[in-house]
Amino acid sequence: MLSRFRLAIATRCWGRTPWEDWPAIAATGAQGVQFDVRSEIVPGQLSSTGLRDFMHQLSETGLKVSSTVFPLKRPLYDQMELDRKLAAIRTAMEFTHSLRCSLMCIPLGKLPHPDRVADQQLLREMLQDLATYANHVGVALAWTPVGDGAEDVGTILRDVKTGPIGIDFDPAYYAMTGRSSTESLRGVRDLVTHVQLRDGVRMLDGGGDETALTEGAVDWVELLALLSEMEYAGWLTAVRTRGNNRGEDCVHAIEFVQRTLLGG
Repeated sequence: MLSRFRLAIATRCWGRTPWEDWPAIAATGAQGVQFDVRSEIVPGQLSSTGLRDFMHQLSETGLKVSSTVFPLKRPLYDQMELDRKLAAIRTAMEFTHSLRCSLMCIPLGKLPHPDRVADQQLLREMLQDLATYANHVGVALAWTPVGDGAEDVGTILRDVKTGPIGIDFDPAYYAMTGRSSTESLRGVRDLVTHVQLRDGVRMLDGGGDETALTEGAVDWVELLALLSEMEYAGWLTAVRTRGNNRGEDCVHAIEFVQRTLLGG
């Protein structure tokens, strides 16, 4: 018997202005929404009254902000405008907290090569610093690995002891790079704090392509069974970064998980 999972939709994929369409999103069966707090709804965009009204309208439909995402333009350890970058991340974490949300996903970039000792050390110091701030503001970080194996990222994160930081697990990434999503998940099962409902396939030319859920190489029945075995209690968020029907694909992803949970 699979566990019940908390399901969310990334509103940037919806295709219509989500805050004018909360009932339609709630009707999909999702319990939460994920906002991009760098480009979709950003700090300072709403007044205190506006934010209060916004959150009230959202809660009236039974939805909540499940997580936020804050994409970086350069790897975390890239020293260009380093202080400004850290300040922007902290501000995004504070804004996430104001949305009554306690998790922010953040693609931090590819790990530095092991020979680049200074970059490796800087990355560790910055993660320790951000984890400390996460404790302070009450918003945990979830690192979205890009370009690295899950266990390589896990090795770095297990050294962070100053506050909450985990992994935003994207099965599509592993499928698109020819890795097993399920085996990758097993390697970091103790660190996963968010999971993307995203699928993909490795192409013959060695590249990868995102697909609608169940149309790629991810074995979703096996993956959901493993998450259930893990007693995973976090969110599963339907995400589509490409395609002409991203909103519909997200709805179908939610429906697929619901059917699977019911044994259909």
